[in-house]
Amino acid sequence: MRITGATAFPILLLEMVPSSLINTPTNTASLISSPALSDGKFVCNQNQSWPTKACNNQGKKYHTPAFYQSSSQPCGDRELRSKFCQAAASSALELAPINSFSFSASATFFDEEHDNVDTVDSDKNIYLFGSIGTHNIVMASLPKGRIGTNPAASAIGDMARSFPNLRFVVMVGIAGGAPTAHNNIRLGDVIVGVPGNRQGGVRHCDFGVSKQNADFKEYGHLNGPPTKILGAIARLQTKHTRRGHDFEKRIAANLNENFRMKSKYSRPKADVLYEPDCEHPTGKNISLCSITCPPQSILERTERNEDDLIQVHYGVIASGNRKIEDALYRNKYAEEANIQCFKIKATGILNRFPYLIIRGICDYADTHINKNWQRFAAMAAATYTYDFLSSIPPKAIKAEKQLVEVINKLPKIEKINRDIAFTKLPTAKGATFDDHANEHDPACHPDTRVDLLDDINKRIQNPDGKHIFWLRGMAGTGKSTISRTVAKKVSETKMPIASFFFKKGEGDRGKAARFFTTIVDQLLPDLASHIHSAVESNPNIADKTMKKQFEKLFLKPLNKCNGANSQPLFVVVDALNERNRKKNVTTLIRLFPKAEKTKSYHLRFFVTSRPKMPIRLGFKNIADKYKNLALHEIPKSDIIKDIFTFLRFKLDRIRLNFNKTVPGSGLPPDWPPLASFKDFVDMAVPLFIFASTACRFIANSEFGNPWEQLNKIIEYKGKGQRSRLYATYLLILNQLFLKRTNLGLVKRTKKKQAEIIEWFRDIVGTIVLFANPLPSALLAYVLDRTKLDVNSKLRRLHFIFNISDNPLAPVKLLHLFFRDFLVDNENRDGNLFWIDAQKTHKQLAGRCFKLLSIGDNLKKDVCNLRRPGISRSEISEQIINTALPPDVKYACRYWVYYWNGSKLGIRNDDIVHRFLSKHLLYWLEILGIIGRIRESINMRVSGLAATGATGGLKVDTCLQTLEGHSKSVNLITFSADGHELASASHDGTVKLWDPATGACTATLKGYTKTLSFNATALYLQTDFGAILLTKHPGPTCHKVKGIGCSDSWITSNGQNFLYLPPKYRPSHLTTAGSVVALGSGSGRIIFCRICRMTLNGFFLK
Repeated sequence: MRITGATAFPILLLEMVPSSLINTPTNTASLISSPALSDGKFVCNQNQSWPTKACNNQGKKYHTPAFYQSSSQPCGDRELRSKFCQAAASSALELAPINSFSFSASATFFDEEHDNVDTVDSDKNIYLFGSIGTHNIVMASLPKGRIGTNPAASAIGDMARSFPNLRFVVMVGIAGGAPTAHNNIRLGDVIVGVPGNRQGGVRHCDFGVSKQNADFKEYGHLNGPPTKILGAIARLQTKHTRRGHDFEKRIAANLNENFRMKSKYSRPKADVLYEPDCEHPTGKNISLCSITCPPQSILERTERNEDDLIQVHYGVIASGNRKIEDALYRNKYAEEANIQCFKIKATGILNRFPYLIIRGICDYADTHINKNWQRFAAMAAATYTYDFLSSIPPKAIKAEKQLVEVINKLPKIEKINRDIAFTKLPTAKGATFDDHANEHDPACHPDTRVDLLDDINKRIQNPDGKHIFWLRGMAGTGKSTISRTVAKKVSETKMPIASFFFKKGEGDRGKAARFFTTIVDQLLPDLASHIHSAVESNPNIADKTMKKQFEKLFLKPLNKCNGANSQPLFVVVDALNERNRKKNVTTLIRLFPKAEKTKSYHLRFFVTSRPKMPIRLGFKNIADKYKNLALHEIPKSDIIKDIFTFLRFKLDRIRLNFNKTVPGSGLPPDWPPLASFKDFVDMAVPLFIFASTACRFIANSEFGNPWEQLNKIIEYKGKGQRSRLYATYLLILNQLFLKRTNLGLVKRTKKKQAEIIEWFRDIVGTIVLFANPLPSALLAYVLDRTKLDVNSKLRRLHFIFNISDNPLAPVKLLHLFFRDFLVDNENRDGNLFWIDAQKTHKQLAGRCFKLLSIGDNLKKDVCNLRRPGISRSEISEQIINTALPPDVKYACRYWVYYWNGSKLGIRNDDIVHRFLSKHLLYWLEILGIIGRIRESINMRVSGLAATGATGGLKVDTCLQTLEGHSKSVNLITFSADGHELASASHDGTVKLWDPATGACTATLKGYTKTLSFNATALYLQTDFGAILLTKHPGPTCHKVKGIGCSDSWITSNGQNFLYLPPKYRPSHLTTAGSVVALGSGSGRIIFCRICRMTLNGFFLK
């Protein structure tokens, strides 16, 4: 699936009632609800009355802003007050900057246009003013650069302060259509978001994740429009059905009046819909579908009548933070949830007040982008909006609450969204059983594991049974397949379920540290308010111990819920042995029994793992709290039966698929012969991984037909289960040494075999040792190979890798057992394909350093924010993705993982030492921006050698430079707590600074030769007196012991450490904790941080 960030083009319609018109703010409600102002007073400019200065231009009226202005003189015109009070409150809000053509499209439909009006000083939104029918309208957008979810909350606040009588939201823009067999949606059509299929008018596709063979979860939609609004929509729909709407003619008439827009906003000619599996070639000009995309993939559709070119569809709109450009994804969700179209940007913040979404269709949510349809689609949506606003009665709006009442609650709502959605609760991507990336992972065949699954189900349903069930088994025995099947079956019962599938080599899925944050994320929104309370009282809860996370994020929120004691909750924990630290496993196992104490839920944990010693000891410590079952204890006859069924099913499919490719000369119906099939089954028992790997090899016709492939497997013998699977892998890989000729398969030359081994170790060795899988396109870049080269070689390895046709999908190992086979040191001599893990890790770390050293990939303020104190949550994903390509993020995040894997340690002046000396702060900045700073906080980089006789101290990169003095700095001092910095200059000023942000907080006039803070930093002592300071909070400064200064040196424990040139001698220098501030003759103040390094290692803090 191709998903890209994109810009939406909303039109924001707000009621035109400036707060300056209302003399009594506490009675603003009466201004709308009653023709007579009971307590409030209406005021207008004493020199101008209700708009009388109007001119006619092309049939439209243009007014001065007279009636927007205020005066101390009350207006006694009752007719004026009545007309004003009957104005309906119409508004809209979008979470992205408006595009100029959408703004222009809607402006053409104003019945009357008005000049600009002053808003409150803090309002940064952009507005156009006018009226449609009886409604005064403001069209608004966010200024350029204010994008994403967080600016939306402040935008709403700005609107509410400028227009306090807002009551209703209308969002107008463009979207990608979802045509299906029952929804004949075309480009230029209009979609109106109304409830359907037991859903609100909008489904939040970020939370409505589809499961394989299942419907959407029911909590993923927003509330629908109010009943009275729906009634108005129904009346308008009936009117259009009976009389038509003439949208085309009205758009044409509008463009004739606004002739400069005609060439760009008229209906385009081509409306082409391609087959779902036809993807536009990557890297091609998206306007050249007629050249690059095969015409045979174009779907034939019946032409519409001239009077019916634009159709209005009513139904559910899917909304999310990402633009969908994947026809297969589009069709899947459109069919499952009857989705009409996909729009961009989150709308969850709108769920608190009434709204309506109207969208013009500009593309089909696929890779064949139709940018030339965007302007016309905006015109079509604006035309319907005009009809809607013209037909809706003012009383339908008056019944709604004022938006300002809701706005007062939005800071809390926004904080919940920000704290949970951003870095407060980081989750492990891909760890849930129903994650989109895992939808092709296998579940049990319906006729296999029947008794086992039935037994597990009975234990889940038994309220008196043990609440922990541990299923253990050796590698390859099918534990993860069983877990997925159990999770799927439980979810189909509508029982609340959360899951975590551990997997080594897939980023956070290999870390127990993300376990509880990922679990509680799946239990939203039921726990949202309680989790918010936990995050509010423990802002860094995600950094705390697992025990603390369990108590604060999991146990206490569950206890605060209002569910009955019998309400079940199921948690699946798969492959517990594949975590990165053994201690975390025993901690998790020790915490699970404590969940018995929850009051609102009847918890059940289903845990699978290999029977490794730490896990066995962990369960032994809670012996009376769990029930366990070993897969090897299942009767062998049952295992034989299950593998027999599985192989029969797989081989039948292989035979049918192969026969389609060679009609008339395929495999016989009784293939394979019974004897061969029995031998195959005997070899596979009890390893399902053997059976599935062998079947993938048999299905690969590159090395022979299925019969030949099966015979190759049956011919070899293996002594034990492990050696049998290893021998199977070796047999499969040896096929790479063969090539097909006219004489059949022949062995390649020794030289060619050596070349194959070399590229195999480079490409496959890299993939199996990746910290987190990469897509093939990025893999080629990391390997410094062409995409064609990498893809051609991976095509021969489908039996060991999960390789998608989508170049953006990661290349994944089908099973970690193959990784063990390649890196097993005991296998080194007998395996030509053996991978030297330490050598490969070193190479990967070197590639990361090389990438990060290119150009300005690492630099100060890499996102060009120019705001040192900005919060991470204020930075939009679009800005981050523009500044930091995926390869840079990956290299920053994982180079330490790879270097540790090389087991080389760190030595003086080696590649790591040089990298940290030059780029440490820039690297940490990027980690913070991408939400991975925690991975460096307590990270130990072992073996860094101390340099010189400094006791392991090293001056870091310059933190920042403060500028403000016009002449040289003669004095500089920190407060005792490090929260304040004061500087005196020959320019006759004293400046106070905030060391955390570098901001100048105050400037005092006067020359002084004395400068110091008192012990509590409440006073600043100068030659012209003691100055009382206003304290402000700042970061805690942790003192580094032994740092000081002498005449010409910074000292460490009395030893000279850093020589100071004459212009940086003591009167120009001060220290606070690990920070040294140096005053310069240029008037600048330079910060440097001292970090401690030892022979045993150093810690980044």
